[in-house]
Amino acid sequence: MSKHLTLFMICLFAGSSFGQKSLFKVVHDKPVVTLEARIGKYWNIQQPDDSLSPTQYDHLKAISQGIRYDFSALYHFGEYFEIGLTFSGLTTSHTVEDVNILVVDPQGDTLNLYGDLVEGVNQSFFGPRLDARIKLGSFMYLRPGISVGYLNYENKTNAAGYKYALKGGTLGVDIHASLQYKADDNWGIMIAASIMPTFIYEPTVEFENGGSLVYTGGLLNVGHYHVGAGISYTFTKKNKDAMPAYF
Repeated sequence: MSKHLTLFMICLFAGSSFGQKSLFKVVHDKPVVTLEARIGKYWNIQQPDDSLSPTQYDHLKAISQGIRYDFSALYHFGEYFEIGLTFSGLTTSHTVEDVNILVVDPQGDTLNLYGDLVEGVNQSFFGPRLDARIKLGSFMYLRPGISVGYLNYENKTNAAGYKYALKGGTLGVDIHASLQYKADDNWGIMIAASIMPTFIYEPTVEFENGGSLVYTGGLLNVGHYHVGAGISYTFTKKNKDAMPAYF
């Protein structure tokens, strides 16, 4: 009788051990600093007017979109926020061959040129960034946030050998969100989107041969929106405060 009871207790214990989940929770390391890199495509908020000639429209459409890249270093404070610094760069260029080009020189005279039109736009943005971290399940995080910093704008043009650049800077605000998948405590991948509504007041036209003009159009709309993807690496420390807990 005692042998049968002992065998029954062993079978019952084994069944209960294999038939249920682990009695302990997984305790993750604490995130400390995250390094993040992203790349994507951007589009200007202001698009060319349909009333332009086909050549003008196609050229302006081409330089109203391009590549955006971002690098950030973020410090985690608490479970739900991260703060740090971010840098964003935007670049695009386009060439139109054998066209008539009207250019205003530093004296205010209009020049009628013929040849290739090469135009390239570069923007850079640098400033502090604040994100919230909203956990969606075990491996996903929604990270809405905002960055405020200085935006530098430069549009370089080579009009049939006559070179000039439109330059300016202003305070920029980038409103963004990303959906991050954490493969483990360290590595993550993400998709991201943002919008940066930005205007520069009276930028300056600088000519390669000397002289400059003030842009007379008032506010220059350099705002854009973008979508992209990226990768992140998080430095962690052991979570000494948390102890394994029963379900």
